[in-house]
Amino acid sequence: MLTLKLFRFFAYCIFFLPFISGFAVAETESNRPQSPQVSAGQTQASNNGLQLTVYKNPSCGCCKKWMTHLNEQGIKTQAEHLDDLLAIKTQYNIPSTHRSCHTAVLTSPKNNKTYAFEGHIPAKFIKQFLENPPTHATGLAVPAMPVGSPGMEYGNEFLPYEVFLIKEDGSTTTYAQVQTLEDQY
Repeated sequence: MLTLKLFRFFAYCIFFLPFISGFAVAETESNRPQSPQVSAGQTQASNNGLQLTVYKNPSCGCCKKWMTHLNEQGIKTQAEHLDDLLAIKTQYNIPSTHRSCHTAVLTSPKNNKTYAFEGHIPAKFIKQFLENPPTHATGLAVPAMPVGSPGMEYGNEFLPYEVFLIKEDGSTTTYAQVQTLEDQY
């Protein structure tokens, strides 16, 4: 059974590798030139709660499911489709070993600092991070696309994973360990 889970996990990783590495070319919603530069107005928290700008490929279904998870947990999302996802990941210093299919950004109203959230991070950890942002942190990441993480649901299957803290110097440390489906909520 574990072998089947691992096989499915690796199959997902291989299938989504172009999205994870940022080499996929996405169609944009309009003909205007796309820039990976983020304006503070797009990412600031609104009076009604948090709002993240999510940079993604327009055809990525798991990204849409992750955004639905955030919306259900009180974090508003706005999708931005880019031709070059690699540029946004580079702009926010997401380590290449910790990349996933989408990058979300938000400027914190607490300290006016912009943070990046890479991959299928449960909403509870984003909220926890923003309540008390660690010093020298630039965001959180869930590398690849773990089976069972928000947006990557596959029946009742689940593979434990880690949420990593990304630091200003590009290093990472474990922020949280997710051992069960229930740990995500």
